[in-house]
Amino acid sequence: MELLVKGAKAPLVSTRARVSASGGAQGSLDLIAVLLTESGVVRSDSDMVFFNNPVADGVRLDPDGAFSVDVDAVPPGIDRIVVAASTEAQGITFGQVGAVAVTIRSESDDLEFRPPDLSSETVLILVEFYRRAGAWKIDAVGQGYAAGLAAFATERGISVDDDAPQQAAPTPPAPTAPAPTPPAPTAPRDRHAEGDGLDHQGLAVEDGQDRSPQIAGRSVVGAHGGSRMGRARREVRPERAGEEVRQGRPRRLLLLPERGDERVRRALRRTRAHR
Repeated sequence: MELLVKGAKAPLVSTRARVSASGGAQGSLDLIAVLLTESGVVRSDSDMVFFNNPVADGVRLDPDGAFSVDVDAVPPGIDRIVVAASTEAQGITFGQVGAVAVTIRSESDDLEFRPPDLSSETVLILVEFYRRAGAWKIDAVGQGYAAGLAAFATERGISVDDDAPQQAAPTPPAPTAPAPTPPAPTAPRDRHAEGDGLDHQGLAVEDGQDRSPQIAGRSVVGAHGGSRMGRARREVRPERAGEEVRQGRPRRLLLLPERGDERVRRALRRTRAHR
């Protein structure tokens, strides 16, 4: 038996070989094989051989946990076969397993490799079969992965399902009902707008009656036909007041608009002339 050291390379004389590994208690190690292209990745997930996918082109996982390799059956597009071991399912590390021994046997080959310095690794590349100048060789790798099987697989282009249960999103709180809108403040009462029984001069009128200023029984009408409701000042003509008293006629109150138009002023002059 030839003992290989880490990093050593040896030619594979026979085209068929068997690879097995031992260490720790029985069942401590699960073997895995991955078929890689020249780019260092798988063609598909079926290029990973393990207990759930025990057969690929040129590689088979036997019932005893060892791999049978037939390099003549490996497709031309496959450049390398990686043989690794995992302790992840057992929940232990290779440091807890202790010494690990890998054997490669064929009709012409009897090789052994013991990977050194194992500690926190849960995945360990044991050996690789690779093509070189039309022939196959064996490489004693001994590289470990503390990040686990997922890191080993994704590095080689293998899809890994995340079986961890996803936490349900928290239920959002129910929306708070908006505060009731306070009633709008009541506007102050506008006595003039409501028609409080007073005209714009503060004189009492009845609802529906003409509120236009009256001069000698006539309404004062503006140029556009609208009743002039502007402020009017009450004025008593002294000279007329004395005459009305002397003639025994009651004194009349004249409401003169502040801004009368010319027609109103002419009407007033005619009324005075007739008197």
